[in-house]
Formats: sequence, C-alpha cells, structure tokens
Amino acid sequence: MDHRIIHRIEEFLLFLLIIVQIFDFLGLLPGDLDYLKKLVSWAAMGYLFYKASISSILFGTKKRHLDLTIIIAFFLFIIKDLVSVAIATRHEAVFFKTIIDFIFNNQISFITYSIYFGSLIIVLASIYVTLKLPIKAPSFLAAAHEKGLPYTIPQKLFRFISVLFVLFSFFVIIFNLITEWLAIALDAPLVVIAIFVYIFLIVGRHKHFSTDHLIFKIGEFGEEFYTKFIELFHYKKTIYLGITGMLALHLLTEVGNFLLPYLLNIKSTFYFEHLAVGGHTPLTFLYIKEIVQVSGMNTITLSIAYIFNYLAILFLLIAPAFIWYKMFTKSQFHFGRLTQSILASSLFCFITLPMLKLSAIKNRILVGVDIQTHNLLETVLWIDKIIPNRLTAIGTIVLLSLIIGLVFYFFEFNSEHKKKIFIGLISAGLIFFGMYIYYFFISQFTYFIATLSQLFLTKQFILLLFIASIAIITLIFYFFGFIFFIFESVKHYKEVLA
Repeated sequence: MDHRIIHRIEEFLLFLLIIVQIFDFLGLLPGDLDYLKKLVSWAAMGYLFYKASISSILFGTKKRHLDLTIIIAFFLFIIKDLVSVAIATRHEAVFFKTIIDFIFNNQISFITYSIYFGSLIIVLASIYVTLKLPIKAPSFLAAAHEKGLPYTIPQKLFRFISVLFVLFSFFVIIFNLITEWLAIALDAPLVVIAIFVYIFLIVGRHKHFSTDHLIFKIGEFGEEFYTKFIELFHYKKTIYLGITGMLALHLLTEVGNFLLPYLLNIKSTFYFEHLAVGGHTPLTFLYIKEIVQVSGMNTITLSIAYIFNYLAILFLLIAPAFIWYKMFTKSQFHFGRLTQSILASSLFCFITLPMLKLSAIKNRILVGVDIQTHNLLETVLWIDKIIPNRLTAIGTIVLLSLIIGLVFYFFEFNSEHKKKIFIGLISAGLIFFGMYIYYFFISQFTYFIATLSQLFLTKQFILLLFIASIAIITLIFYFFGFIFFIFESVKHYKEVLA
C-alpha cells in the first residue's frame, strides 16, 4: 500500500481517538464506548512496554517473545481493573450492554482465572530466564550483581527466586501503576492537556504546525517520556530515579483525578462513584454558591481565599514531581521572588482556612487517597475558636496572607533569605508528600488485610499467596521509597549548591 495512504489512515485514526478522548473528558461519551476507549489505551500502553523491552530492562537481553509473554501475564493480573471499570460504566452502557453485563455477571471467574494463568506464565517465564537467558549489563539484575547463567542447583534456585521477585516487583511498582494512571484514569486529561500545550506553542509563540503534524504531535504526547522513564531501570545509577519517580507521579495524577474535575466540574465516573458520599462538590460550584451571600470587601477576600486554596493544593501536589524532575535533569532548585511570595501567601491561607482535606480511601473497589472539598462560610474550622465570625476570620486571614507574601517578597532581595524561604516551601511540599504517602499506605494496608482475610476464610490459598506477595512488595515500596525520596532530594539539593 502506498506510504501516503498509510499515513492518512494513521492520521484519521489518531484524529478519531483524539475526538473520543475529548468527548470522554467532557463526560459526553457513553459508558461502553468509554470502556472500549480504555481498552485501546490499555493496549497502547502495553505496546509502549513492548517497545521498551522488559527483557532488556530487567535482564539485559532483548527477547521479543519473552517481552510479549511477560506483558500478557501482566495484563492478566490487571483484568480486575477492567472488571471494575465495567462495573462502574455498566449503567451507562448503550452499544455493548450485553458484553458488559456478561463481564459483570462473571467477574469473580474472570479475576480468579486471570490471576491463576498470569501467575503460571510468570513462573514459567522465570524458569526460562533462569535456565536459558544469561544476565547482561546494562539491566536491573546486572545492577543487582546478577550476571551470566547459574550453574549449580543453589545458584539456579537463587536466580529463579530473584527473577520471580523482580518480575512481580516490576508489575507492582511500574506496570500496574502506569497502566492504571495513564491508560485508565488520566488518558483523556492528558490528551486535552496536550492540545492546550500545542495550541500555546502555535498561538502564544507564533510557531506553525501543519494539521497532520499537529495531530501526530498530540497523539504521541508523552510517549517519549514514558519510554525514557521505563529505561531508567536499566542502570544502577538511575534505578533510584525510577523508584522515586513512581512515588512523585502519585501526587501528580491527583491533579487529573481531583483538581481538574473540581475546577471544571468534569468528573470521572469510575473514581467518584466509589468514593465517600459527600465532600466532592466542585470548587466552582461552592464559590458561586457562597459569593452571592456576601458583598463589598467580603467578595474580594472570599475570592482570594478560594484562589489561594487552589494554588496551595496545586503546588503541594506538583512539588514532589518538580523535585524529582530537577533530580532527573540534574538542575538547580529555584523559584522566582514573585512565585515564592504567592506560594507563601497561598500556603498560609490553606493551613488556616483549608477548603480541601486528605483521607484514606477504604473500600474494596478503589485504593488510594481521597481529596474532599468543603465550603468556607459554613464548615466548622479551628479558627472559629479564635475568631468566631467567619467573614471576619476570612478577611483577617487573607490580609495576613497578603502581608506575609509582601514581606517575603522584599526579604528575597537577599539571596540567603530567598534560599531559606525556598527551603521552607519545599519542606512544606515534602511534609504534605509524607501525609499523602501515609494515607495511601493506610488505604493499601486496609485493602490487603480485608482481602487476605477473605481469601484465608474461603481457603483460596493460591490467590492468598499472590495477593500476599503483592502486598509485601507494595508496602515495602511506599515505606522505603518515601525515605529514599527524602534522602535523594536532600543529597541533590546539597550537590547543586556545592
């Protein structure tokens, strides 16, 4: 077939996918088409892992049949996620209701047998790698001092356990989280963000893209980053960047899961249907509801309080990713004077008049951190004990916030003061990061305890062993990963200032 025809077909398919993603972001896509779109996104992420070559990353030898085998096993492990999405979108199904109903009615069998077959495939793949595949550098196992082929029975047993553990760890820490975040939860927001980025490049910077080039730019948004990110696990000196990067991405995904929906009133059915009832009213709705109740200066102070709250939570969610990116690029930490002043004002307002709060999700469908909203005029806050009148409290706190920002701005003309204020802001981001990881850890721990108890009582010991392995890897990752993140952040900060 002519190359131009193939190019036009690819262009049309990408354009169609982009349109579907936009409809999904706006909440206009029927449930079953949304489900089909997530399957396509899922397959696309699998293709990225196939291109990156898991066998090359982990073992140093590229074996395409082994890559495909491992990816199939990983997909079997996360059948549970697609079952959950099917359940969430079932009541909206229009075109494929029969298929989704079939998945819903046989969900236990789907999940159980997919884990059985996935585990069997991983065990067989581990045996193959142990007996037939020499470990070469650069690779994850080579970085862990495993090279060549084992010869004695103890060496083979140790290699088998090492390979099995590494494959499970790669699934838990990398594959499972990336496919859930980027193929299920954030695929539509990412495409919409890509559109705005490229529009900014065209309009704001007076650059020109042809229509077909723009479509491919949007369709390939993030692919190069995902590929490079996965390849961090090739080398001993960059493994820590991959592990800490996965932690930082946790908070960054919450911008798409919560902050954008709260600002634009476009919610993900899959997430919000399974969160606690109440506490998820968009901030725009709360603002409109409250702003009509006040007048004069109270209108200005209330508006500023809303803006500062949103900026503060946005900064706190982005800060770990910012720190990680600076470590990734080996560049200096710094903010401008005006930025630091605004952030200082916003954080003070957020601490004293919080409109958003974190809590651990505790149910059998979702695991993670819930970010809830509440209004400023009616919710009981600690400031009530000091200033009983809420409008007076809001005005006082906003005024103090502005004063703090102004004072900090003038202090920052001194480089040492500017550095100290920056350290304070980053420290606030890391403290928030620690709180987030704590809630995430509690959510994971609660889920695993409930699941393991149920499996033990029903005597499903194979599934019990599988979930127990996942639980151990997960909890170790979050606990030690956070400690590692703090250590590497401080180390990098000292290095760039040396």
